Amino acid sequence: VDEAVRLEGDFRVEGVNAELCAQDVSQRLPVYVPKVMWERSTKRVLTMEWIEGVKISDSEGLRKHGFRPEQVAKMMVDLFAHQIFISGFVHADPHPGNIFVRPLQSNPSKPELVLLDHGSYLSSSEEFRVQLCDFWTAMVLMDTGRVEAICTEWGVRDAQLFASLQLLKPYAPEKNIVHLETTSRAQVLQMQLA
Repeated sequence: VDEAVRLEGDFRVEGVNAELCAQDVSQRLPVYVPKVMWERSTKRVLTMEWIEGVKISDSEGLRKHGFRPEQVAKMMVDLFAHQIFISGFVHADPHPGNIFVRPLQSNPSKPELVLLDHGSYLSSSEEFRVQLCDFWTAMVLMDTGRVEAICTEWGVRDAQLFASLQLLKPYAPEKNIVHLETTSRAQVLQMQLA
């Protein structure tokens, strides 16, 4: 914790994180990270370009721009799914004040996310990132053996409780046993929605 607080207090670290995030997402997703003005930045001052936008939580503001809140929510999920499951470089403070929405510069009828406040990031190892992907796959497919094996590797004693916390709903595979050879993806999705 001390190290995280120390790093978050050094705005040069935040500037580097912003640039790394921009490199990670700019070619893949409609996400913009304001540019760092290094010539006007120090350890105690970070200067970035000014960006106009509305908070991602401002449904009325989104609609005024012609954007559907559910479309913008999906974009946010895509952004964080990319960071968590693909790059492993995850923005650790994603509250509505740090995510703005503005018209996409190349096509103003479409929304673009603007990600702010890059002081705190989590970087996961490739091994953990792959395990996390495997864990989520196992939960969705209700592969209890694999969920329990991964939880054991992570030192989690109650795999069912941990899976329930991740899903934000009870993980109850005993209700619907899935046999991977005979169950379609559509059937698995329907079981999760039940």
